[in-house]
Amino acid sequence: MEVSKNVAQRIPDETRIEDGFYVLLYSNDSEANEVYFKEVTTQFIQFHFCLKGRGQFVFNQGSYQLPITESKALLLYNPQLNLPIELALEPD
Repeated sequence: MEVSKNVAQRIPDETRIEDGFYVLLYSNDSEANEVYFKEVTTQFIQFHFCLKGRGQFVFNQGSYQLPITESKALLLYNPQLNLPIELALEPD
């Protein structure tokens, strides 16, 4: 069974903890892959946690992909380049 790709239209839960600190919570409860995109500037250090399921971070228009799996964490930071979040989440 082939799963279709869906560009997510809904906004994740975003909580501002204090100035410059945000928590984004995103889940894919659908039966299709979803892609979430958010611009992020060089001023942020990104900590990503995968609590359930799997996903892929996509960089440079898809030329580089970095998987994240259940119960894993990922730190992203580049002081010279913006690192937008482009995350492809598998169903459930």
